[in-house]
Amino acid sequence: MRARFDVRWATVAMAVTGAVATVACSNSDSAPSTTAASTTSAGTTSSTAGAGGAGSASSSSQSSSVQSVVASTTSGAGGGDPSGCSPAPSPGTFHALEDTLIGDVKPSSMCKYTGKVLFVFNAAELCGYTGQTTAIQKLQSTYEAKGLTVLGFYSNDFGNQGGNPETCNSKYGVTFDTFEIAPVKGANARPVFAWFGKQTSPGPEMTSEPQWNFSKYLVARDGTWAKHWSTPTLPDAKEVTDAIEAELAKK
Repeated sequence: MRARFDVRWATVAMAVTGAVATVACSNSDSAPSTTAASTTSAGTTSSTAGAGGAGSASSSSQSSSVQSVVASTTSGAGGGDPSGCSPAPSPGTFHALEDTLIGDVKPSSMCKYTGKVLFVFNAAELCGYTGQTTAIQKLQSTYEAKGLTVLGFYSNDFGNQGGNPETCNSKYGVTFDTFEIAPVKGANARPVFAWFGKQTSPGPEMTSEPQWNFSKYLVARDGTWAKHWSTPTLPDAKEVTDAIEAELAKK
């Protein structure tokens, strides 16, 4: 009895080995990623065979399984780009950056805003300038349909005034995207503001880093920096709305 049992399992093992070899050979001319997927699929099949369920599997069904695995690992959003965007954002632009939205656990790419004119500012709940949020929200409401998106980045860098972002957003009826509290200046600045800090300001505010809460930045549709205003400049000042409208007019 033991001899017949050993022969039976030897026969099953040979059948599975032959099926795996067939799959591997059918993909021998594929890219390295395809070979890796074939190995994974074959490993899964081998495990199933050990449970007594793969003896009837054909090489054609295994090949189909491999092709499915390969498709799922190579097709993904953005054609495999880590940002998940298609096409991939241009290196060195605002769209190639990332940050963490309030309530999220990991960063998302700024490439989701590609094609939009962006009004960016460093937000705070407890600042004397926080009342500007009303006018900033109005910019979002007025120009959103034309292609403007407002982005608020909370920070404790100035007077430790970041406060509670959720409370601030609720108080001012904020509908635009806001991001978790993080530094906006110095060596540890979050990616978006580190990007601003490494460039030459287009003016009228000539410093690149924010000097206080509610420093305002305008980013063009192509992800380049267009304008920069200092904290005291009102969000609905004519110079600001004129610049926004000029960028929105560009296609």
